[in-house]
Amino acid sequence: MGKTILIVDPDAELRSVMADYLTLQGFDCVVSGSVDGLAECISSGCMPSILIIDPFLGPGAGPALMQKIRSGEAPFGQLRSVKIILHIAAASMPEAHLVKPARLEELFAEVQKMLPGMD
Repeated sequence: MGKTILIVDPDAELRSVMADYLTLQGFDCVVSGSVDGLAECISSGCMPSILIIDPFLGPGAGPALMQKIRSGEAPFGQLRSVKIILHIAAASMPEAHLVKPARLEELFAEVQKMLPGMD
C-alpha cells in the first residue's frame, strides 16, 4: 500500500500491537510515545497519511497538540492535511460528544438522553 500511519500513544505495548497489526495489513507504521517524539518524527521528514493519537498523552498534551496542528505551529502544522484518529481508553470515554459548533438542538437532545424524564 505504501501509506504511512504514525501512532502516538504513551503505552508502549499498545503502540506495538497496533503497529504490528497494521503492518501485517500492508501499512508502514511509525510509532512514538510522546508529543516530543512526534515532533522529532515530523522534523525528520515523516509525513503520515494517518495519525493515530491518544489525546491523553499527559496533562494537557493532547488538546495542546491538536491546537498546534490547527494553528499551523511548526513542525505540527504539517499535519493539518493528515487524517487523525483519536484513540481513547474506554474508561475515559465520555457519555456523548458533540462536534463544535454544535447545534443547540443537538446539545439539548444529548442532555435529554442523559437525564430521562426531564422534558
